[in-house]
Amino acid sequence: MRRQMAAAGNIVNGWKYTFAGGRAGYDPGLRAALAKYEIGAQLSDQVLYPNTSVDDHGAHLNGANKYVLHFDAGELPPVSVF
Repeated sequence: MRRQMAAAGNIVNGWKYTFAGGRAGYDPGLRAALAKYEIGAQLSDQVLYPNTSVDDHGAHLNGANKYVLHFDAGELPPVSVF
């Protein structure tokens, strides 16, 4: 399932964007991966679920550190509902 999920999206700046949510069709491997990682995902033209497991240096996230999600002025993600 990990390989199937890894192949289902794109990684940009450490963030994974999966466009297969809600569109597994008859691919049992992808269906299983989506059930494990994105259960209940809507279609990607309606919503995206970016996720990450690494920080900006590529180190795995862990509870020993504090993290801040920062957007520079004018660089907010393009959203209509938040």
